[in-house]
Amino acid sequence: MIQPGDVVEAVCACFGVTPANLRSPARTRTVSEPRKIAAYLMREHTIMSLQDICSYFRRSDHTTALYWIRSCRKDINDGSLYMIAVINQLTEMLNSLPTANQIMPLSYETETDHGEDVGVISSSMIHIGGL
Repeated sequence: MIQPGDVVEAVCACFGVTPANLRSPARTRTVSEPRKIAAYLMREHTIMSLQDICSYFRRSDHTTALYWIRSCRKDINDGSLYMIAVINQLTEMLNSLPTANQIMPLSYETETDHGEDVGVISSSMIHIGGL
């Protein structure tokens, strides 16, 4: 099973930031974009709740994680080749980890907001040929 630290390590390697940067209150794009992507990947590849993700990044409100995840989903759904390529690259990195092949519990909690399903998008839904 992929751990939150695995996600952070992959994101930090990809973007050239440190885990301390991701947990900092910095709002610069060079830090906020990797943080948002890390939150999205944590939700997709771990069993972390929105509150767990916020706690990991030293934020107090679960709606912050919900915003990050929805923002990534919007970019993916809008066809952002950059976001799709980054998510695919990081997903491949995470899936190549030895721990990725361990069985993950089947229970997954889907958060809802006004009846809207805000679960995660599987990597097969965002794959585009050649990337």
